Amino acid sequence: VAELADPTEAPTEAPTEAPTEAPPPSTGGLDLVGTWEGVADGNPMTLVLRTRDDGRLVGKVTITQGGQQRVMQVAGTVDPASHRVRLYEQGGGGLAFSGVVRGTGMMGTFGRKGGSGTRSFTAARR
Repeated sequence: VAELADPTEAPTEAPTEAPTEAPPPSTGGLDLVGTWEGVADGNPMTLVLRTRDDGRLVGKVTITQGGQQRVMQVAGTVDPASHRVRLYEQGGGGLAFSGVVRGTGMMGTFGRKGGSGTRSFTAARR
């Protein structure tokens, strides 16, 4: 004869692990959010990145050349396997940045989409 459970006792549940949040798809688990400072084609550059609520990587790039600042809104992706970052200027400016993140540093090239010339950039997390 099977025993019946005491109805006054609270049911016991198996312990569960705390749910883990999946990284945003566009960052691939890399923490790119924040300010990065460096040099783009010999000119001072600042890159400020954040993730939107939908997980998309967005931000702005500021390059200072000859006392003039060019500020570009960018959006992009990260390949989690290779740590390759791709950022594209929004609003029709046409610049594309392609780089690799290693620790607190980022380096790569940028140029006009479909253009023939590229220039180099390096940046470090501030």
